[in-house]
Amino acid sequence: MSLFSICILSSSGTYFGSVRVNGKLIRRSLEAHVLSVAKVKLSDFLQDYRRLAINRGQSVKAEVLVEIFRKEIEDDPDKQPRTKLYKSSSIASFSRSS
Repeated sequence: MSLFSICILSSSGTYFGSVRVNGKLIRRSLEAHVLSVAKVKLSDFLQDYRRLAINRGQSVKAEVLVEIFRKEIEDDPDKQPRTKLYKSSSIASFSRSS
């Protein structure tokens, strides 16, 4: 079962989404300053964590998480090419260490 909410950080005006999955509270910035935009991004945020919550009793393999992260990097049009390169190199170093 997952519970979710949306809240605003008063100092910056940025909306955050929070979801409780398997007893753990996860918060992430929705990178939005308007409530209507934050509601749309909240649904994407919840979809990501519900997908991982399906494997409740089973552990998720690191390779699966790496592929999800790699796909998110490649599909994000807001990221600069240098940022994508840095995150890809981080994935490569993580893969070597595990």
